[in-house]
Amino acid sequence: PSSVHGWERGSLQTYTDSPDNVRLDGYGNLVIEARKSGDGYTSGRLVTRDKLAFPYGTIAARIKLPAGQGIWPAFWTLGTDIDAVGWPACGEIDIMELINTGTTYNVALHGPGADVERKGQIADLSADFHNYWMTRRQDSVTVGVDDTALAAFTPAALPEGARWVFTEPVFVLLNVAVGGDWPGPPDQSTRFPAAMIVDWFSFTP
Repeated sequence: PSSVHGWERGSLQTYTDSPDNVRLDGYGNLVIEARKSGDGYTSGRLVTRDKLAFPYGTIAARIKLPAGQGIWPAFWTLGTDIDAVGWPACGEIDIMELINTGTTYNVALHGPGADVERKGQIADLSADFHNYWMTRRQDSVTVGVDDTALAAFTPAALPEGARWVFTEPVFVLLNVAVGGDWPGPPDQSTRFPAAMIVDWFSFTP
């Protein structure tokens, strides 16, 4: 669709396919840009669903992420069986989310009975490009940035009674949400446009 509201909880943006929100910059980069538009916000979300699905291996991208009050960029995956089993049974892996600031990383797995989150302080990720990656095997998911693993998840790490559902191929999502239950709304300090700039994306079995 040419415009759609986001899946992100309570977010304010409308996703569009306008070049104002998603475009190539002429220098080899993909730009996903959130903009203030009248009384609302527009942004972009790219999804490989029904185009590219990824089995076990390493998904990686070199990205410069935006930050600011109410800015919520995300690089994440969902299982390709989402239509058959729904969410969260399809499994969600959040490779990187920034919430308002670039100095706190947020990584997570979401599945039936499991919301396993890892966060911590880090040098400002929004200041430059970094390589974000996720390596998925049958019984493990490891997520990191550059040469540092930030989180390693296994079935044993899930809460009792939770199901490990991260075995199906996945599709990838890249988006910049605005506002929502987690970051709260933008304020006078928020600078627009807020752009996620993607240098490259790769998959290695």
